[in-house]
Amino acid sequence: MTKKILILESNPKGTDQLRLNQEIRDIEAALRNSSQSNHFTVKPQLAVRIDDLQPTILREKPRF
Repeated sequence: MTKKILILESNPKGTDQLRLNQEIRDIEAALRNSSQSNHFTVKPQLAVRIDDLQPTILREKPRF
């Protein structure tokens, strides 16, 4: 069974620019280099707003 890694990305206005794309690339690279890579999928959601949280969670159905 494939496990989903849901990454919710947001960089609020008036804050320093975060390197979120680099962090997602690093996570994906680490998974690719893992012997368990075929057991995971990465699902990034970009520029998430507070109103996006509930619909995204209901749609993606992550397990905590």
